[in-house]
Amino acid sequence: MQKPTQHHPPRHSPTRPLVSLKWRAIALTSLILLCLAVVLTYLSHSSFTRQFEERRLDWYDHQRSEIELALRRSSIELGRQASLLAALSPRDEEGDSTLDGLQRNLEAQWPTIQLTLDAHRLALFDASGRRYAYWGQEPQNYSPDWLQATLSRVLEEDEVITSIQCSSSCLQYAFTPILIGGESAGVLMINRSLADLTLSAQRATSDNVSLMIDGGIPVRQEELRYIPSWNGHLLTITNLEQTLPVLEVASSQVSIRELSVGSKRFNDGSRSYELFAMPLNEGDSEQAVGHLLVLSDITAEVRSIAADTNRLVIVMISGWLVAEALLLALLWRPMQRLRRLTQALPALATRDFARVRREIALPHARWPDEIDVLNHTALLITNRLAKLELDVEAHSAELAERIKELGRERDFVNRLLDTAEVLILLQNANGRITRVNRQAEQVTGIEAAALLGRDFAQVFLRSPEGGEEIDAHPQEALLEQPDLPPRVIAWYHAPLLDDSNRPQGQISVGIDVTERKHAERRLAWLANRDPLTQLYNRRYLEQALDRMIDQDGKGAVLFLDLDQFKEVNELSGHSSGDELLKRVAAALRHELEGQAVIARQGGDEFVLLVEGADEAKAVQVARRIEQALGAIEYYANGRRHRAIGSIGIALYPQHGATPVELLASADMAMYQAKESVHQRWHLLSALQAPRLALQQRVDGIERLRQALREERFVLELQPIVSLRGGSVNHYEALVRMVDEQGRLIQPGGFIPIAERCGLITEIDQWVMREGLALLRRLEPYGVHLAINLSAASLLDNRLLDRLDRMLATSGAPAERLTIEITETVAVTDIAQASRIMNGIRALGCKTALDDFGVGFSSFHHLRHLPTDVVKIDGSFIRQLATSHEDWLITKAITETALAFGKQVVAECVEDEETLKLLEKIGVTHAQGFYLGRPTQVSQLLARLEPQV
Repeated sequence: MQKPTQHHPPRHSPTRPLVSLKWRAIALTSLILLCLAVVLTYLSHSSFTRQFEERRLDWYDHQRSEIELALRRSSIELGRQASLLAALSPRDEEGDSTLDGLQRNLEAQWPTIQLTLDAHRLALFDASGRRYAYWGQEPQNYSPDWLQATLSRVLEEDEVITSIQCSSSCLQYAFTPILIGGESAGVLMINRSLADLTLSAQRATSDNVSLMIDGGIPVRQEELRYIPSWNGHLLTITNLEQTLPVLEVASSQVSIRELSVGSKRFNDGSRSYELFAMPLNEGDSEQAVGHLLVLSDITAEVRSIAADTNRLVIVMISGWLVAEALLLALLWRPMQRLRRLTQALPALATRDFARVRREIALPHARWPDEIDVLNHTALLITNRLAKLELDVEAHSAELAERIKELGRERDFVNRLLDTAEVLILLQNANGRITRVNRQAEQVTGIEAAALLGRDFAQVFLRSPEGGEEIDAHPQEALLEQPDLPPRVIAWYHAPLLDDSNRPQGQISVGIDVTERKHAERRLAWLANRDPLTQLYNRRYLEQALDRMIDQDGKGAVLFLDLDQFKEVNELSGHSSGDELLKRVAAALRHELEGQAVIARQGGDEFVLLVEGADEAKAVQVARRIEQALGAIEYYANGRRHRAIGSIGIALYPQHGATPVELLASADMAMYQAKESVHQRWHLLSALQAPRLALQQRVDGIERLRQALREERFVLELQPIVSLRGGSVNHYEALVRMVDEQGRLIQPGGFIPIAERCGLITEIDQWVMREGLALLRRLEPYGVHLAINLSAASLLDNRLLDRLDRMLATSGAPAERLTIEITETVAVTDIAQASRIMNGIRALGCKTALDDFGVGFSSFHHLRHLPTDVVKIDGSFIRQLATSHEDWLITKAITETALAFGKQVVAECVEDEETLKLLEKIGVTHAQGFYLGRPTQVSQLLARLEPQV
């Protein structure tokens, strides 16, 4: 056992004096409490001050209101007395009143008037505004212009006017008109002093009130009641000895204009006051202005606020001191124990575990606290560290053994990489190859030493066939090396992360998919070809017709039907019929290869599209076909067979504007050729085709509309059998139209017409409505139902809303409904199809891709379409037992669909041999006449009811 290594105390151990946590806690809490005390004191003081301000503002408004009310009452009373005096005019000998009589009466009454009304002056003015008579003191420094203006106004308005004028004193005036004989004969004027107003205001406010005149008249500045700062003379003043010094102090701090706007506060020594001035009149530069000054002593209220604030401060400081004392008492003993713990713990750094155990005793407190827990934890850590010291030495030996094991595992991984049948490479952060396995050397033909350090993208990421990359994940690229065949490699990449989860490179795994690509190209070729004859199929023909029509060109469609082909199959077997079809296809290719699009329509029917052909060229081609067929002759089972056919010719655009119309016209001409005894071909006349097609179209549309109005449609159900258990709980709903005689018309007899005239969406809505009602009826039997939708409904943005409403109305279980959409419709607009199919699945329904395989050029879109079921087109199933190409396509579709987690349904199963092949391939479900023909709903219910 190795001797434990001596450890020394850390070099960065603190050497500064230790500041105990208790003092830090006290300092911090003190700071917090002091800040809280300051904030609370400030808020309380602000609250006291705000309340005081509000009370003083109410006091100010009340004082002004009281003074203004007293002035109004005095003015009204003086005006009323003036009116009574003006009515004292006696009548003369003739019964008329005169100014002379009024003068005599007033002369006799003047002493009484002066005494009772405290009048200073009484005067009479005639109608021209001249003074007629007067009694009492003459006012000083009043404005004659003001007097004349007031007299003119009274005479004009014929009403009493009162006002206040200040000069050497402030007087209240009342002017009233004198009416003699119903007309204004003059004006009576009376005035009195406002000195009594100060006494009334003092009694109303309980404050000191003064009446002051400022400006307008010369005043001796040495007078006792003169205030220089305001240029004012105090006419009256209450409590002179106390009020006058305070007003002199106030005049040095605020102007009389500021006092007129609002009350102002100031200090005089240790006392606090509030003062405001109320103007009694408006003066100009030559006229004095009287002010009523109201002085309030607010010392008691200010001192009360200061006292409350001081008491609050004392309470706050006392609370702070008590709290700190309590905190110190609480922390003293625990901090002593904590200090002892801090002195013992550094011994752990020197592995002096015995000292730590001595310094820290196990807690025996009845109610342990956090420090007791800390002591206990420190002892646990000490014991564990002591144990770890022993474990480290044991683990060191174990680590050495693990290093040896890792070496063996590394060798195993290296052998595994070299034996793997995939390319495995490591790249650094710059994309440089740092490691390769043996498979990479063999596929590239380059030794590992030559690959290391090279750029991965330059070596391995060339796009296939010079095009774009096939897919981003996996990343497919072409690998070409001299003297080696080109290979297509699918690369999968995964990042390599360091200890901080930052990428430091990546691992790349390459899978050789060359054979799969060849198979896909073969399948893509077969998607446009007829497997038996190697000619183009119907799908490619329709695309060629669409291209010709889109280019607005012209051309001819020749419809070839072999006569007596049925007899060949019946007499010599299907293999002989297939041989005849191959020879016909070879003859057509030999004769017209590169001059026409040659397609097998189905069965013993062939169609040729000759672009740019006129009537003469179309007839020439028909004759060449007739000669080529005439040369075909072969023997089977001792019988000689020849190829004899009838050819119908239709021209574009004379005989149709769409592929369906052109094929229908050529088919019509072919039947006329069969009826002809002179030649094996027939060219539809220019008038015959439009007239017949128009008549058939009009009749078909009218019959279809009548059937929709009368709802003459029925649903038949064809079973879909599970090949993994044989159970039948899935059915496909097939629509049939009932004609006027009650006969059922198959979809081929009315669906093309409905698609051309735009009635197909109405049929789809009927099918959805009736299908959901039927599904609700079949719910107790656990039946799942599939219905088909046309291209028009798929492209209709209202489809999802309609389906949602129908599900809610019918009450049918959405999870048992499957909506089938043909592959050719889906790949026409992948985005729209995906949106609609996702919407259908969001409603709880399932989706199925019908007739899959005819559009194999979009095979790779299968993973992008949100479908639950893939239905393989019947053209690949009918000859599954005899066609290796059909078997390959069916197997590829099945494996791909199952890999994506989708169910696979094979259509058109007609015999037991085909069914067994489908089971072997892995198809999950099948339907066809061999498994069950379409049946009426009533017959299905009759079979299902006994099972419930």
